[in-house]
Parts: sequence; C-alpha cells; structure tokens
Amino acid sequence: MPRGRCRRPWLGLLWLIGWPVVLAFLQREYIRVGETAYNQAAVARRSDYLRDLALTPTAAKELRIWGMLDWLIARFETSWRAAMEPVWRTRRPGRPIFWLAALSRGEPVGAVGA
Repeated sequence: MPRGRCRRPWLGLLWLIGWPVVLAFLQREYIRVGETAYNQAAVARRSDYLRDLALTPTAAKELRIWGMLDWLIARFETSWRAAMEPVWRTRRPGRPIFWLAALSRGEPVGAVGA
C-alpha cells in the first residue's frame, strides 16, 4: 500500500460519529458533579472557616493557649468530610462514564482509576 494512505478509513468515521456522543456524556457528568459540589457549599464554607480559625495567627494562639486545637481539628475534619463525601461518591472511579472517556481517548483500560 502506498505511503500516506489510510488502511482503515472507517476508524476516522467511527471516531467522528462517536466523539460527540462521548462529549455529551462527559458534559452531563461535569454538570452533575458540579451540582453536587455546589449543594455542599455551606458545609464547605464551614470547614473553610474552621481551617482559617486554626491558621490565623491571633486565633491560633488563643486556641493553643486554651488547649482547643485538637477539638478544632476534629471539628474541621468532620465538617470537611461532610462536604467532600457526597462529591467523592458522585465521582467514584468505577462509573461507566470514566471507562467510556478512557476508551474514547485510546487509553489502556487498566490505567483508568489508577
């Protein structure tokens, strides 16, 4: 076969037809994860407040003086996990959309979720 000629022109056509479908699924997934994160904004703000409380010099000094640092760390961890666990569940790696995305990019299937 002469150099420069495609042996399998149907592969390009398959990709041209399949890519918009994959892209639509990926956009829907992006929106779904974004909505989940948006719904957790109040809890995330609470964990940000607790983190800032521990890291702001004046407040951190007071926390150390009164021995409340362990209490604050526990509160922060509980608040942060409450904000992030729904997002993690939404983005779990075993979902078919991740396999579809990896296959559409030509990645080896074993590399997904690693």
